[in-house]
Amino acid sequence: MSSFGFGTLTMALFALVCCSGSDEKAFEVHMRLEKLIVKPKESFEVNCSTTCNQPEVGGLETSLNKILLLEQTQWKHYLISNISHDTVLWCHFTCSGKQKSMSSNVSVYQPPRQVFLTLQPTWVAVGKSFTIECRVPAVEPLDSLTLSLLRGSETLHSQTFGKAAPAQPVPDSQMVIIVTVVSVLLFLFVTSVLLCFIFSQHWRQRRMGTYGVRAAWRRLPQAFRP
Repeated sequence: MSSFGFGTLTMALFALVCCSGSDEKAFEVHMRLEKLIVKPKESFEVNCSTTCNQPEVGGLETSLNKILLLEQTQWKHYLISNISHDTVLWCHFTCSGKQKSMSSNVSVYQPPRQVFLTLQPTWVAVGKSFTIECRVPAVEPLDSLTLSLLRGSETLHSQTFGKAAPAQPVPDSQMVIIVTVVSVLLFLFVTSVLLCFIFSQHWRQRRMGTYGVRAAWRRLPQAFRP
């Protein structure tokens, strides 16, 4: 074989190896969900796939219950069940030592099924004030709920429920007051226990002293008694 032919073959093999390696490093991860919005306790399917020809490892990461239904070299198909809250799903694959992942948000929704309206008091006199309570149980997500009180076509009141605000930290002054009150109460409790103990011991000693004198008097002979 001529040197030219050997050089051409070497370059071809080198190009093949380089191209193959670059394809493995440039792989992609895809996720396909049956549903993006589900009802509580509902099930749905998720497919994770990759363009890598021979992935080393791959799968779906989630805190929910999952069952692997089908799988091939480049894809895995799962069943997700018993969802109760909004969550994030992650598909991941590792190819030639490099890992890639893709995520997707799944939202849980529960439309209003019932609306309860309570009037307090039940009987209202003309011109008197009264309270109306409107409740909607089991609604998800709560921050998307809007309640409106209508009188005919007129809107008397409307409220949109946002996410629950985080608990506010207790100011330092309030914390000092709480610590002081607790300390005083603890001191009074300990003092009362000590006083009860001291009084009980004193009373016991007085009783024992009286009994001791009586016993000694009985033991004295009659001649020494007045």
